[in-house]
Amino acid sequence: MVFSSFTFIYLFLPLCLLCYWIFPKAKRNLVLLAFSLLFYFWASPEVVFILIASSFLDYWLSGRFEQTGRKAFITFGVVFNVLLLCYFKYANFFVDQINFSLESVGVSPIGWLHIALPAGISFFTFEKISYLIDVYRKTARVAKSFPNYLLFTSLFPHLIAGPILKYHDLAEQIESRIQKSGDFFAGWTRFCLGLAKKVLIADEVGKIADNIFAISSSELTTPFAWLGIIAYSIQIYFDFAGYSDMAIGMARMFGFKFIENFNSPYSAQSMTDFWKRWHISLTNWMREYLYIPLGGNRVNSSRLYLNLVIVFCASGLWHGASWTFLCWGLLHGIFLIIDRLAWLKISAKLPKIFNVSLTYIIVLMTWVLFRSENFTMAGAYYQNLFDFSELNFYLANKSNSEIIHSRGIWALAIGLCFSFLPAANGFLNFAKKFWSIFPMKNLMVGIASLTLLILATLSLVESGYSPFLYYQF
Repeated sequence: MVFSSFTFIYLFLPLCLLCYWIFPKAKRNLVLLAFSLLFYFWASPEVVFILIASSFLDYWLSGRFEQTGRKAFITFGVVFNVLLLCYFKYANFFVDQINFSLESVGVSPIGWLHIALPAGISFFTFEKISYLIDVYRKTARVAKSFPNYLLFTSLFPHLIAGPILKYHDLAEQIESRIQKSGDFFAGWTRFCLGLAKKVLIADEVGKIADNIFAISSSELTTPFAWLGIIAYSIQIYFDFAGYSDMAIGMARMFGFKFIENFNSPYSAQSMTDFWKRWHISLTNWMREYLYIPLGGNRVNSSRLYLNLVIVFCASGLWHGASWTFLCWGLLHGIFLIIDRLAWLKISAKLPKIFNVSLTYIIVLMTWVLFRSENFTMAGAYYQNLFDFSELNFYLANKSNSEIIHSRGIWALAIGLCFSFLPAANGFLNFAKKFWSIFPMKNLMVGIASLTLLILATLSLVESGYSPFLYYQF
C-alpha cells in the first residue's frame, strides 16, 4: 500500500482519521500505533515482527545504559541495528561479489536464497540508531513507555521513506501535542500538493525517462540522452519531494510537525549548497552521527577530506547495495572537497545563473550512475550524452510518439519551472508579497488543493499503481 493508491487515499487514511478523532485524546496514540503497524504489515508482513522486536530491544537497552552508563549496551544496540540493516540490504550484494570471484577462478558459487528488502528499513534503522546514541549522550531521555517508542519508529507517515527523524524531536509531540484549528487544513493541502507532485509530474515525466533509458545505446541519440537524464532528474525530485510533502501533511493532520526535507535543491549554487537543500534529514543525520564523530571540521585538511569521502560513500551505499551507488556517493564527496579547496571562493565572484547551471549539470552527470544498474550501462549512457555526431531528434526503429507524450512534456516543463524559479533573483520575495495581499487565501488554497486531488485521482484511474522511487531504499 503506497500513499498514492486508492486504497490508502480513500480507505486507510480516512478510516485512520475517523478513528483518531472519535477516540479520546488519551487513546489516540494507540490508534495511530495500531494503524501504523497495520500499514507496515500490509507493506512487509513477514518483517513487522522484526520491527517490533528490535524496537523493544532498543527500548530495553536505552533504560540499561541510562542507568549504568556502560558503553557495552550502546555498542551492542548500534551494532545490532547496523547488522540487521546489513543482513537485509547488503547480504545479497556481498554473496554476489563472492560468487563472481569464485566463478572467475572456476570454483562453484555459493548457494544462496536471495533476501527480500523490507520496506523502509534504511530509514527506520537510522532513526533507531539516533535514539540510542541520543539517550547515551543525554541529549534525549528514555521513552516514557515502549508504546511511545514503537509509535516513533513505526508512525506510518515517515515509516517507509522518511523524513529521517530524531526521537527528541517527536518525544514531546508523542506525549502531549496541542493541535491548532488550522493544522488539519494545512496538513490536507500539503498532502494534496505532494500527491500532485508525485502523480501529475513525477509519474508523467518518469514515463519519458523510463522509455529513453530502455533504448539500446546503439539506437539512442544525444538529444534523447539529454532529455532522458533531465526527465529523470525531475522525476526523482518530484517523486521524493512529493512523498515528503504527503508525509509532512499527514503528520500535520494528526498534530505532528515534521522537519522539511527539501528546499529547491536544483536552485543550488554549489554541490555544498545542493546537500543543504536535498534530502535534508539524511544530510543532518550523516553530519551528526557520522561526520562529527569522525572529527568533523576539527581535524587537519587531509583528515577532513577523508571524512567527507567516508560520509558520502556511506550515503551512496545507504541508497543501495551497488557499486554504482558507491561511486555516486564518492563523486559527491569529491565535489564537496573541490568546493572547500577553491570553488566556493571562485563561484562567489561568478554570476548566479552560471553557478546554478553548472551545479545542475554536475548533479545530472551523477544521476546517470544513480539510475544505471551497472557501470556498463552508465558508461554507454555517458557516451551517448557526448556523442555529438548523433544530433538528430529521431530514432532508428521508434517513432517519437512512442517515447515522448504531450502530458509528459507539459509535466517536464512545469517541473523545470518550479525547480528553477526559486533561483531567480527576487522571485521568492515577490511571491511572498503577492501572497500577503491575495484575497480569500484559505478559500483559494482549498479550491486549488481539491482540484489537484481530483486531477491526481483521475490520473490514478488511468495509470494505476505507481510506487515511490525511494521505497526501494
